[in-house]
Formats: sequence, C-alpha cells, structure tokens
Amino acid sequence: MNKNFRIGYAIAKVCLAASTSLLLSATAVAGTAAPAAEASSPFLGGFIKGSSIQYPLAIGHWKAADEHRYDSQEAGVSVRYADDRSGRWIDAYFYPVGALSDKDLDAEAITERQGLIDAHLQNSEAKDAIGDLRPYDITWGSGDDANKRHAYSLDLAYDVKGAPRSSAMVVVFDRLYMVKARYDIPEDGKRTQARKELEDFTEALVPKLEISSYGTCWSPLPIEQLEAGKPVPEGSSMSMQTDGVTTEYVFADRVLAKDPTSTGAKAAALIGMALQDRMYDGCEGNEPAEPVVAEGMREIRFEYRPPTAVTTP
Repeated sequence: MNKNFRIGYAIAKVCLAASTSLLLSATAVAGTAAPAAEASSPFLGGFIKGSSIQYPLAIGHWKAADEHRYDSQEAGVSVRYADDRSGRWIDAYFYPVGALSDKDLDAEAITERQGLIDAHLQNSEAKDAIGDLRPYDITWGSGDDANKRHAYSLDLAYDVKGAPRSSAMVVVFDRLYMVKARYDIPEDGKRTQARKELEDFTEALVPKLEISSYGTCWSPLPIEQLEAGKPVPEGSSMSMQTDGVTTEYVFADRVLAKDPTSTGAKAAALIGMALQDRMYDGCEGNEPAEPVVAEGMREIRFEYRPPTAVTTP
C-alpha cells in the first residue's frame, strides 16, 4: 500500500458518509517518529492485540479437513487441506509477523528455507536437494480493486525412513501475517510438479483470505483544541480547510483543530498517521470488530497476550 493510497484510505475511512468539503495544504514530511505509545507497545498483545482470519473451506478439490492452533501464540494456526482423490494434503500456516519491509520479507523467506534444510536435509549429500527461492507476485483484481502479494516458492527432495518425497513450500506476506504452504508428493522426481501444484493452490487461496487485526498498529494522532486568538505553533506538516477557513493543523505528534470532534479533525488524525507510514494494511482499528463471515468460509479469532513481566526477588 503506497503512501498516496494510505492517505486516500485515511480520508475515505472517516469521510465516506460526510458532506464536508475538505481542502488540504501539505508540506513534505519525512522521518517523523511514531507516538510513544506505539513505539513502546509489545508486538503481540500490543501492536497486534487480536486478529480475525477467515479462510475458505474448499479450494477446488482441496477441502479443509483439520485445524490446529499452536500452544505458542507466535506460531499461529495451521489448516490442513486434503484431496480425497489422491490422499495427499497441503498444510497452510498463518502466523503473525507484523509490518515487514521487502528486506524483512527476504530474510523471513531465507529463514524458512533454512528451516527445511535443518529439518530434512541435515544428512543429505545431494547439493541440489533443495532449490533456490523463487520470488513472484500473486495478483488479482484490476483498477482500484487491484491487489498484489509478494511470494516465494521452492522445491526440495528428501527421504522419510528411506521413502523418497518430492516437496515444495510457498511463503506469502499478507496483512501483518505470514502465510506458508507445504506440500509433499510421496514419489521421487516430482519436485517441479509439487512446486507448481502448490503455487496454483496458493494463488487460489490468498485472494479468498480475509485477515484483519486490531491494536496499537492503529494509532491516529491525538487531537487537541486550537484555541481561538492564540497563534498557531510553527512546524505543521499539513493544514486543512473547510469552506475556505483553515480548521486543522497536522503536526508530527498531534492535530490542532478548531473543533476536535469534527469529521475534518478525525480525518486529519488519520492522515497524520498515514504521512508517517503507520497505516498498515490489515490493521482495522484499536478495538475488535465483528467481521461478516461469508458462506463457505471459516473464521479463526486470536486474542494475544502481552509478555508476562519478569520479576526478581
């Protein structure tokens, strides 16, 4: 989600049903710091307090057959999709990772690849037992409804008690979560097939997913009263006008508004968050919502606990 889209989204979120006409005057702003509350918040139980993940019960001939929530909240949940025709299955994993840059995503994919080596190839002498990560994009929709998720895939071969397996993995970053899919074909020489089938499955799965979270990931700037007759402090990054009159000023740490309860003030608070690159795709608010679960979908909800404070005698 680029910055222009974030700003547009911020305005639309509070102004969709409003009739107020807003005029924005902005100056360039860069490197503005996040509010202290967000910066000091723990990741799980703070930045992300909870999440809702909705996944489809069927992807073609793959049917959701089992769901496993892990004891460690960082590990998230896995869903097993089974194919009754072949007796094979695909495991899809969902676990929280927060806001990732492209560099962070590269590192996450490399870590997952190393995890496969550690789990299956420690004793393998074949130098090509695991392939390189293949980056690609999963895209769907067009125009204003266009979406893109960056993904990596690879294939590998390993043995289980002497029985060969052709295997594949796909990892996708999606709305503060990592989505990982794993697939095995219990035959030798089918690595390319396994990777292609898993890529096809993931490309069908991801557009159907609904992932939303709440927490301090959603932190609009605080709004303060702009007192009449007093000079406006210097250093604002943006001002907003209603009917030709300047009514709001956006600063790095707050919004000054003539009417702190107005639609314009709320829009300014969100725009300030967007200008600081803190409007994260998938973060929908600071409090839980009640998402609508469509037919053919299943919802998993998470309520994350902050780390327990360690006390010493």
